[in-house]
Amino acid sequence: MKNTTPIQSYEGEQIYVGIDVHKKSYVVVARVKQTIVKKWTTVANPQNLAQQLLNYFAGAEIHSAYEAGFSGFVLHLELSQLFSLQLISDCP
Repeated sequence: MKNTTPIQSYEGEQIYVGIDVHKKSYVVVARVKQTIVKKWTTVANPQNLAQQLLNYFAGAEIHSAYEAGFSGFVLHLELSQLFSLQLISDCP
C-alpha cells in the first residue's frame, strides 16, 4: 500500500480502520482507496478513540476491523453506542 500525505477533507470518503486491541492501548491504521492516510497508537479508551475518529475523518463513512477478543468486543459495544460506525470483528 502507498503511504502518502493525508488529504485535507475526508467528506464523503470511505475510511477503513484496522484496530489492534491491547489491554492498555490501541494501534490504529486508517486507509482510503488502498492508501494509508494515518497510523497512530492511543490509550485503550473507546470514547477517546471514537472522538479521534470523528475529528480526523469528519464527514466520512467509517468501517473498521478489530480483534475479536475480550477487549475488542467491549470496543465494539462502546463505539456502536456512541455513533453509527460499521464494525467488523476479525477473529485472530
